[in-house]
Amino acid sequence: MGYTCLARWTSSTAVGFNHVCEIISRNHLGVRKARWQLVIRSYKSIVPRQGGGDSQLYTISSPDTTYALIDDSAAPLRFDATSETVQPTHFRETFVTVSGSIDDLLLNTKAPWARTGMHVQIDGLVFAIGTDWVVRVGNILLPGGQNRGLLLETEYLPFPRVPGSAHSQDIINMSSGLVTSLIPSYGRDSAKVMRFYAEEEWNQVTGPQDTESEQPISTDETSEDDLYAYGVTASHQSPENQTTDLERDRRSVFLIHGVLRSEGILV
Repeated sequence: MGYTCLARWTSSTAVGFNHVCEIISRNHLGVRKARWQLVIRSYKSIVPRQGGGDSQLYTISSPDTTYALIDDSAAPLRFDATSETVQPTHFRETFVTVSGSIDDLLLNTKAPWARTGMHVQIDGLVFAIGTDWVVRVGNILLPGGQNRGLLLETEYLPFPRVPGSAHSQDIINMSSGLVTSLIPSYGRDSAKVMRFYAEEEWNQVTGPQDTESEQPISTDETSEDDLYAYGVTASHQSPENQTTDLERDRRSVFLIHGVLRSEGILV
């Protein structure tokens, strides 16, 4: 796992995707490793609520794992709660990992959620550049094949997160510089580099994490995570590769969800 940097090229087309892949292969000697695939769907609560507020479920699925984010607008944010106040039953955002089909889980538990018509797909490729970098590039596709541009994700493997030192800005600049260099010059005016969540911000969503003890909610038998194929992290390292891969993937898909939602692609 490594420090992650995201970029959006909103005006890209299928031709732009090919150009980015050529730049990775020719200019950076990148080697194709795998497909990059994520599917995002949304569900709405069908339970009537008093006092207003909506509750929505987003699922982000790779071929191996599904991540579920519940956004309850009536619940408090985590950073609003203090030790002096009565702790709520849950906070506004609940983020969990589900190994298997979310539809099977909702059916088996008779959960009060109904699927909406929203369906967003990220379809692309994963490259390795030397031994230090993993690059993921994918088209963002809506129903009917509508293309909403490219998402690029670079992962700097030597550092699981930006160190708290004088070199931290150097690593941020290096990661931003690489992801920018992957976009053709004609597309850089419509491209935007994203930052990763700081550790404190991530804890506001999930609470302080014990990555060694965290396990996914299992609904089916799953295969071992692929280091190159799905997601990244910027967190503490763990001696168990499977656990660190899981945490890396969680942070990656959470950030991707936030980026797409801020653009209005997810509603």
